[in-house]
Amino acid sequence: MPIRSAVRVLGHPQTTVVLRGTDGPPEAVVTALPREPGRHTVIVAADPPLPVDELATILGQRLPVGCESIRLVLSDAGRPDVARPLSDRLRIEVVAPSGAVTLLSGGRVFVSGGGWTAYRPGQPPERQGPRHPAPGWEADPVPGFAATPSGLWLHGSAGPLPPPALLAIPVDPTQPAVVVGHPAAPLTLDLVDALERLPKAVRRRMLLIPYGPDSAQTHRIAERLAARDGGTVEVLAGVPDTGPGGEPVLTTVDAAGHRGWQPLTSRVRYRAAAAPEVTAHRLPSGRGTLGDLVVSPVRAGLWLHGEHDPEAEAARRVPADAHPLLVLGSAAQADVASLPSRVAALAPLLPGLRLVVNGPPADGRAAQWRSLTETYGPLLVVVAGGELAVLPAAEHLGTGEYPLVTPRVSPTAPAAAPQPVPTVAAPVVEIGVVRLVTAEFVPVDEGETRELPGTVACARWLPPDGSWTPGQELAATDPATAALPDVAPGEATVLVWSVNGRHDGIGRVEFGPEARFRVLAVDGPAGEPALVLLRELSTEDSRTDDAVRESLRRMAAARLRATTTSS
Repeated sequence: MPIRSAVRVLGHPQTTVVLRGTDGPPEAVVTALPREPGRHTVIVAADPPLPVDELATILGQRLPVGCESIRLVLSDAGRPDVARPLSDRLRIEVVAPSGAVTLLSGGRVFVSGGGWTAYRPGQPPERQGPRHPAPGWEADPVPGFAATPSGLWLHGSAGPLPPPALLAIPVDPTQPAVVVGHPAAPLTLDLVDALERLPKAVRRRMLLIPYGPDSAQTHRIAERLAARDGGTVEVLAGVPDTGPGGEPVLTTVDAAGHRGWQPLTSRVRYRAAAAPEVTAHRLPSGRGTLGDLVVSPVRAGLWLHGEHDPEAEAARRVPADAHPLLVLGSAAQADVASLPSRVAALAPLLPGLRLVVNGPPADGRAAQWRSLTETYGPLLVVVAGGELAVLPAAEHLGTGEYPLVTPRVSPTAPAAAPQPVPTVAAPVVEIGVVRLVTAEFVPVDEGETRELPGTVACARWLPPDGSWTPGQELAATDPATAALPDVAPGEATVLVWSVNGRHDGIGRVEFGPEARFRVLAVDGPAGEPALVLLRELSTEDSRTDDAVRESLRRMAAARLRATTTSS
């Protein structure tokens, strides 16, 4: 018969800690717990778990004289077979969690996948929210949303427990944070519709936080909600994080769950019929100067302009993108010779930046832009509908061909290897049956990638002219079949976002003769690319090309990892 370790009981003012087989929570965590008038806090961390009768006996001996109510910090103790017999035997109120309980920094306690339930002798249980202490915006559960300590999480693929990065988002007692997205899943129309179904009182004061590679989409959602409600919607540009020195920062999160770049603009406010307003950023003096030009923060990144440039409204409306953007004003574009050095001076603030201009440069000056396009990729411009488009290569300016933007890695500035997402200011560790948050860092795996529904792959589909071109549209004059064959050396992998494709039951997807497709990206030479991304065009699919492209790139990365692992 196994020998069980002894039970230890530690007494603190307003708190009793019952331990077996573990050291329990840090002293600082216990002392930070809020005091509740008329209620004593009991923390239980035991491995193996204590039987209910044994726990009742211990508490009957160690609770303060005259105690009438306890908050039992013990995961899943809010079940009727745990909290109810404790309440009946001790003849006191027992408030216990119906899910995994987590102690957070600052003395907050959160229940993942459930809430608190109060049991009183001879009375029916009373359901309460998952947060303690309850913020002013605490409300009933919202269908389709998972609860987090700071608010709600709208996602489409994760399990019931929020990851450490979301558990540690600071709680604002007056403004709920609504985290949107998940690294392993794209934002879908269903998720956007769910946001629009939130109570108007919540929508009018919520703070949206993007979580995953679709962060630019979150800004579009906020703009639409503000226009619909006639109110104000705020967006935090990334997930709260900690820098190398422990300072608070914001970071974006990529499709693999890795830390991305730190946005220079940290907070944006949206109002109906108004340009987005930057309310917080990392420029020390609000704006800076670069020679005779001014550097101002905008939602997309930075705006380099003259003191009296006329396009302030347009610069503020440049859409946020997966890459940080440097918007060039009229005065900046007029002095092309000085632009390379000026852009290089700002590049450390905007890693992987892309350049946005207010129109195609004159053909006679195309060569002067070549050094910029070779370093930072093709120039971007905002076209009708507010979408970003990529201008033709410098030698082809003036053709009028503006396919939608295709993000590319600069040939002279390859992307840095992704780093694991830190567990922010309060990572999670497991201690017995109590889920605790401490100030230490622990490894976090958010790298799981699922095959995305609607994506099919084929390796032997060639366009009519034998080469692929971004923006090109194709028609399936004959029924086209896309399968998942092994890719032979030298063949392109073609990924297709399918809307109306039909599965034939033997691993293939068939498209009818009416199907049309747009080329979203071509990686490598046009005649022999390594990867081609297509989307099927359909009025039933309102996703933007940017969102579809990012989903396909995640699929490509997942297939590459699977191929590498199997080999």
